[in-house]
Amino acid sequence: MTSGFGCSAVATGTVTVNPSVTATLSSITICNGTSGTLVAGGGTNYRFSDGVTSTTNTTGTLVVAPTINGVNPYSVTVTSGFGCSAVATGTVTVNPSVTATITVTNSTICQGESTTLTAGGGSGYLWSTGATTATISVTASGTYSVTVNSSVGCSAVASTTVTVNPAPQLTINSVTLCAGGTATLTVNGCAGGTLNWATGDNTASLTITPLITTTYSATCTFPTGCTAAIATTVVVNSAPTYNVAPTVVAATCTGAAANNNAHIDFTTLQNAERADISLGTTYTGPAYGAPSNQVVSGGVVSFANLANPATAQSYTIRLYSANGTCFTDVTVVLSPAECECPAPKCVPVVIRKVR
Repeated sequence: MTSGFGCSAVATGTVTVNPSVTATLSSITICNGTSGTLVAGGGTNYRFSDGVTSTTNTTGTLVVAPTINGVNPYSVTVTSGFGCSAVATGTVTVNPSVTATITVTNSTICQGESTTLTAGGGSGYLWSTGATTATISVTASGTYSVTVNSSVGCSAVASTTVTVNPAPQLTINSVTLCAGGTATLTVNGCAGGTLNWATGDNTASLTITPLITTTYSATCTFPTGCTAAIATTVVVNSAPTYNVAPTVVAATCTGAAANNNAHIDFTTLQNAERADISLGTTYTGPAYGAPSNQVVSGGVVSFANLANPATAQSYTIRLYSANGTCFTDVTVVLSPAECECPAPKCVPVVIRKVR
């Protein structure tokens, strides 16, 4: 360097060149209502900006949760330890959130019934049951949830509760009757509920006297509205009958003596297979199938060689239907035979005198 007076001197200096900074910033995609993390690199100090606010840190990460759907720009100024800096840009793409819904046909059902759950709000569905359809049918109590996915990958969860009330578990006794007989039908399993028979009765037990085979039904309703019905068919077997009353024939006489050949005859029996007889107005004889049972053939049976009674004697005949299922008792009275001496006659007497 030379002065204006012609004098000069020499000086030296240095220029230090620090490394430049290569700034980076990631771009991410999130669903509205969620957050994501932007990652910057290339320095030791980072100042993030969304164009409105800025945040500085040394970690190089920033958790963001913009609420505007679409592309949201971000920038970062990266500074190195030497004071050099650079700027990088990135974006946060916000996809619309999903509103998951479940529509329930009936949230309270009865045991044995089903209800339909229908999910909405997206294009893909995964139920807690494992089903992947929009609609499912369920029969059990519990909480059911569904994850609803949109076409851009966003998801949401909805849940609903289904209550299953118990239904009546009914039982009823079986009855087989003979025509004219009486029996009681009893329904169990309706405790706490209301029982209604088809006959109009509303008691647990129903006394019946059907003339023909008849079906009886009853419905039980619980306070929850759950119902159950049950029915039973009461089989009515035909008892033996006859169109003409039995013939009671007294014993015959031999002179003044009565023979032991009185008899009682049935000739128009129906539904009768066997018959037996005992003394008195109440049947006390053997049961069906005893050796003394007489076989009814063609509607006819006869009890012969009965002793001639001293006074009127009651007999009770039991008529059995096939297999002894039903019986009919018939009481008759056998009158004694009246055997008298022959009327007196005049007989000529011849007297001979012998010396």
